[in-house]
Amino acid sequence: MSIDREQGGKVFREAWIEGVTTHYAGTPKDSFITPWEQLPEWQQRTDIGIFEAVERDVAGAEAFPTQS
Repeated sequence: MSIDREQGGKVFREAWIEGVTTHYAGTPKDSFITPWEQLPEWQQRTDIGIFEAVERDVAGAEAFPTQS
């Protein structure tokens, strides 16, 4: 299932922030938890690219299911 590129970037960013707030020891830098709407354009493009890479990897893994 493929979603809109921008929506994919937002999904990645939300997951990133959740991971940082859950697992980061101490107080994270503001840039680690900046919401999508406040990110500079270059960072939004980076997050979109990361989401798309993960989406491709997952799709490739689904093409080769493991046997039990």
